[in-house]
Amino acid sequence: MASLSRNVIKQEGARQIVFRDVRNAKDPYFQYPLYFQTQYRGKVIWALNREHLRALIDYLSADIRTDLETTDFRFDQLPTFMKTAKNRDKIVKLFTKLWEK
Repeated sequence: MASLSRNVIKQEGARQIVFRDVRNAKDPYFQYPLYFQTQYRGKVIWALNREHLRALIDYLSADIRTDLETTDFRFDQLPTFMKTAKNRDKIVKLFTKLWEK
């Protein structure tokens, strides 16, 4: 089995792996491309899994965007182009297409 990279933390006593740093839309453990990814204006947008994808859709399509306390995702670290009003609807449409995959 591959060893854990410095970007992946295996929590002791739990059956969970925490991804600290996902770059270039690749899984930090196996380095495979993420399944939920697409491009928007030459930039890769992605989600780790269906839960993350649903949270992104909900966050970006909300009238008032606040970090949802019920999720483990850090929306404050999303790139600015994703949070800009003129891009949000188009990005939500792309994420919705990914949801239907």
